[in-house]
Amino acid sequence: MAAGAFLLLASGVAAQAVQGCAERDRIRVDLAEGFGQRRVAVMLSQGSVVEIYAHPELGEWTALRVGPDGLACVIDFGEVFFAVDDRPPEGDPL
Repeated sequence: MAAGAFLLLASGVAAQAVQGCAERDRIRVDLAEGFGQRRVAVMLSQGSVVEIYAHPELGEWTALRVGPDGLACVIDFGEVFFAVDDRPPEGDPL
């Protein structure tokens, strides 16, 4: 079962559950305990934070948008995640 579907069912308050939103700490615990996902990336985006959680072996992932108030919403999820190292060689200006 994809993490996003679980979060939609397990988020608590009905209006928030429809949107896939809950307190960030609650979703973080659900992802860790229910799906073995851990945070692998954090980005700033238009006044909020986007966090990516992924299972290190299965590749299932979940993206959250976290507002300044701590409310987090699932914005996407999927089944194929892998980390890449696209750093240019040392001395390469790009």
